[in-house]
Amino acid sequence: REVAPVYSRLFLDWLKGGLGGGSRVQAFCRSLLAGDAVAVEEHLGTLLERTLSYHDTAGRASEVVYQAFVAGLLVALDRTHQVRSNRESGLGRCDVLISPRQAGGPGVALELKVLKASETMEAALAAALEQVRSKKYAAELRAAGAEPVVELAAVFEKKQVRVARG
Repeated sequence: REVAPVYSRLFLDWLKGGLGGGSRVQAFCRSLLAGDAVAVEEHLGTLLERTLSYHDTAGRASEVVYQAFVAGLLVALDRTHQVRSNRESGLGRCDVLISPRQAGGPGVALELKVLKASETMEAALAAALEQVRSKKYAAELRAAGAEPVVELAAVFEKKQVRVARG
């Protein structure tokens, strides 16, 4: 417990530097909670370009890398939201679930996918959004009184990302 705040502060400082300052971190978080897929895509794309290596995202476990990366970015929401990775909700496990600490705050169900060689970015986004809806990943958010509830999907291909809202 004593060390966690120190690591949180160090990570937030690193995050702010990577995104170009504290205002950019806040803008990323606001766009995510508002469900602004265009802004989320822009912020996340910038951070991917500045931070990850092509080698970080190569191989079979690349979805895990992206998931840990995104969950780590969301430490900036810790005061107002609880961020959980692989949280069971609805009929499955959502990659990233962002729940408000108090009812009435926005909540986000985020599904992440890595583009397969045999599919297009648009098809992968549509499939990820369908998974969020069909598996009812936002059920826990609704039960907790989140408002609004945002359903997002992100598809990664190396250092590129596309984001869509359901």
